[in-house]
Amino acid sequence: MNKRIKQILMLVLAVALFLPQFGIAQKASAASTNGNYVLKVQTTGGKQYDGAQIATDVSGLNLAADTAYTFSYDLYTPDQDVAGIVLQTNGNYNWIKNTGTLSAASPAWTHYDATYTYLAASGGQIQFVKTGDNGATDAKNITYYIDNFVVKNATSGEVVYTSNFDDQTVGLFKQSGTATLTTVNSISAATTPTINPDVLTLPSIKKTYPNYLMGSIIGPYYMQDPIMPVLKAQFGVVTPENATKPASLIGTSASTHNVADLDFNEADTELQSAIDNGLKIHGHTLVWEGQSIPWLNNAKISDSDPTPSNPGLTAAGAYANMNDYINAVLKHFDDKFNASTQNIISWDVVNEAMGGSVRDSSLSPTDWQSYLKSTPWLKATDDNYVEQAFKDARAAEPNYNVLLYYNDYSMDDQNKAAAVRDMVKDINDRWAVGHPGKQLIQGVGMQEHDGLGTNPSNTRKTIQMFKDIGIKVSISELDISAGSGGTLTDDQKTAQAAQYARLMQVYTDSAFADTVQRITFWGLTDTNSWLSSGSPLLFDGKLYPKDAFWAVIDPTKYLEGYKAPAKPAGGKTATAAMGTPTIDGKMDDIWNTTTPTDINVTQAGNTKTGAHMPAATARMLWDNANLYVLAKVTKDPSEPLDKGNGNPWEQDSFETFIDLLNGTGGSMYTNAAGHYRVRYDGFASVDANMADNQGKATTMTSATVNEDTYSYTVEMKIPLVDITPTVGTNIGFDVQVNEAMNGARIGAYAWNDASGTAYQDLFKIGTLQLVAGSDTVPPVTMDNVPTGWQTHPVNVVLQATDEGSGVASTYYSLDEGAYTTGNSVSITSEGIHTLRYYSVDRAGNKEAVKEKIIQIDLTAPTITMPNITKVLISDALKYPIVVSDATSGLDSVSVTLDGKPASSLIEAAPLSLSLGVHPIIVTARDKAGNSVTVTRQITVYMDTAHLDSLFQSGSVNGFITKPEVLNSLLAKVKQVHAASSDAKQVDNALNALSNEVSAQTGKALEAGYAALVQSILQSLGNK
Repeated sequence: MNKRIKQILMLVLAVALFLPQFGIAQKASAASTNGNYVLKVQTTGGKQYDGAQIATDVSGLNLAADTAYTFSYDLYTPDQDVAGIVLQTNGNYNWIKNTGTLSAASPAWTHYDATYTYLAASGGQIQFVKTGDNGATDAKNITYYIDNFVVKNATSGEVVYTSNFDDQTVGLFKQSGTATLTTVNSISAATTPTINPDVLTLPSIKKTYPNYLMGSIIGPYYMQDPIMPVLKAQFGVVTPENATKPASLIGTSASTHNVADLDFNEADTELQSAIDNGLKIHGHTLVWEGQSIPWLNNAKISDSDPTPSNPGLTAAGAYANMNDYINAVLKHFDDKFNASTQNIISWDVVNEAMGGSVRDSSLSPTDWQSYLKSTPWLKATDDNYVEQAFKDARAAEPNYNVLLYYNDYSMDDQNKAAAVRDMVKDINDRWAVGHPGKQLIQGVGMQEHDGLGTNPSNTRKTIQMFKDIGIKVSISELDISAGSGGTLTDDQKTAQAAQYARLMQVYTDSAFADTVQRITFWGLTDTNSWLSSGSPLLFDGKLYPKDAFWAVIDPTKYLEGYKAPAKPAGGKTATAAMGTPTIDGKMDDIWNTTTPTDINVTQAGNTKTGAHMPAATARMLWDNANLYVLAKVTKDPSEPLDKGNGNPWEQDSFETFIDLLNGTGGSMYTNAAGHYRVRYDGFASVDANMADNQGKATTMTSATVNEDTYSYTVEMKIPLVDITPTVGTNIGFDVQVNEAMNGARIGAYAWNDASGTAYQDLFKIGTLQLVAGSDTVPPVTMDNVPTGWQTHPVNVVLQATDEGSGVASTYYSLDEGAYTTGNSVSITSEGIHTLRYYSVDRAGNKEAVKEKIIQIDLTAPTITMPNITKVLISDALKYPIVVSDATSGLDSVSVTLDGKPASSLIEAAPLSLSLGVHPIIVTARDKAGNSVTVTRQITVYMDTAHLDSLFQSGSVNGFITKPEVLNSLLAKVKQVHAASSDAKQVDNALNALSNEVSAQTGKALEAGYAALVQSILQSLGNK
């Protein structure tokens, strides 16, 4: 069941007399009353439940609980719309049990009889309503006539109530919904419908897709001619629409609480009819929250009832009931239909147990158990009830030849699909431990109650999920709603067909050949669909094939010639100002630059009479990356905020719809469209997510604030993917407020969409135009950049201010790099750096780019000195010093030799330096202030081995003036060398040399030189 359709309780789905339009059993052949008065019912409100009703406890009727009654009446339906009688109790599915034989509806007088067992509960009603539009919000208005209405006790035959309306009063009848009740004695003649005479010559769907089980549904309508021949020609398998659901099998077990008292008569009749016509059966369904039997799990007949139906039932008792029921049902149908030939091929064991989001925000979103809905079965047992249901079914079907399915709606929701996948894998993994190679859950049914907005790519992703874990998939309840009031425009007809074609291409993709097993259409003709208002099926009411039929027969051919319609004109337009708020659930100053949009369009089909429309507004902002929405919702103080319902759309919440293509891509949801919801307490759920060009879903960010118990503020940030938003851009847009009370949605209000179908049809939303903000002054950004060279890393802080809308972001670029968002940047490397920066305010105003230079020198200058550590006194000294700085450059250099200033090239003539150690100190400083000092030492020396150089140098430098004296001195030096092995002799030789120097001092030797030589000889002597 489609999740939105399910929001409106299907009051007549399980129990309406689904009266066929063919096989007429006439009371009279003409539209005559024979002069007698009849009740005329004329609906005017456009609702399914508009009609005539009698309260079950009204004086004059007073039905007794657990009592069988026979209802009979004559019905005339001149405009070909089916009408039926429904006994209902407060929206629950356990109101009545049909044990009679159904007659056929007719465009002439037709007599009907049926027997029902009444389950007492407050507010019960007998209603004449239009069946086939169950749950529709815009059903076609009809006129029909009733006569000879009689209620009898089925056991005693006692007439409880009768009216033939000849007294010209409506008796106990009152209007249901909006309708006019009068008595008349003449009516307009009817026109007999013309059935397509060539319907059996059409191409066969089952023959077009021979590798798949192609299916439809079976029910009273489908058992008649000419429906059954069409069903047989087109399909190979059928699913009972209602007959095998628990509420249809309830029988007298309603009071005995015993599965032995189930009633299989109606189901047996339907299934036998299908089997007799060569159709296989898929059973539907064993365990479900809807159309169930209250005593199985202690559910109340209605929420307004003070006590449950089975007081004192424990979890163990509920599990025992589950097992007994499943075993009884499967055994009955196996014994009857599978004893010799397998006619029932599969069953939906559990139906619709999962939600699209966690049932409570306190639960982990990574655990599939968190997504289990708060169904009566969950409340009565625990998280294991799904697994236990399959175990019970497998125990009843131990041979694995009857496939066991889990079935659910909205499986294109990727969150929900992932939760179902995880559940199936987890359960099957545990089962495989004790049953190698076997699966407990063999297949997943994807209901596919779709609309024009369904995104086929999401359907593809879901099928792939189950393929990846080796699970079979069946498309179990396919229909595509497109229109309203039972009519389709030409554009809707072709769009519906194109959607069928797209989905059929997904289902029958060769990649899924071993995964998709069955494709079941949930009905044959639009007029007998449970969603007939949306005309969702392949044939019209006269069995003429629609475009949708031909699209199913040849999807590729249909799509080749299809042109998507344009978005209809007439929708509202709002504006979003440029600006970037802080997402905290609070209204920043920037929101004051926007125009509030009132959310005041009532979605009548989702709103109950007497509901108070909340005071609700929305404001919109945008920037280069995101759309921002702020909503303020204030309910009536008497209606506190409520989240009691398990469905997030039936809780107090706010929704946003976005179509980046604004209708140019058609009405269906694609990766360019999104549907987002946030509950008043901040719990978020996403029904459709926009995705980038790689298919990766975006992430919506939100925050909420509750001012009190009846009002709240929601703030959303939604990424704008794959578009470049600019002033003047138009996107599809709508917002909606859901109002809840006592666990039920009582109202839904939108800005544009009055239909409540924007979740599946993007043509229902309005347009949002992106405009410039009212703040035109850009922000101002200051920095702390130091001047001059720095000897340490620099951390630049950028501080922006804006007196208007506030600063949104600051951006900077370092050394021609890409701009980065941030308010500070650390620069650690040496060199001259260029920093550019600017800020943007929330209105989109951009500051002019500023530029600053940062100079960093972390390294002192480099001093390079020669590797000279000693020098002979007789040699000249040349000592070059090189000083450099690669970054900031040299500021100063200081060189000293023996503590006295020297140049960077130290030069000393021979004999100019004294013997001993001479320090050289060099200090350098760069322009950043880094300095370095290097100290070196040079030793000036003389030894006996080089004494000859002492005298040769003296001669060269003019200190020895006579050559013969030089020769004499050199001869004595040789004597020193010759005595080198004997210290005493060396000493004697040095003395002899000293004596000669003394003798020649002032004569052939310059006195100063002679004194230097004497000191050297003395240092070499043996003291």
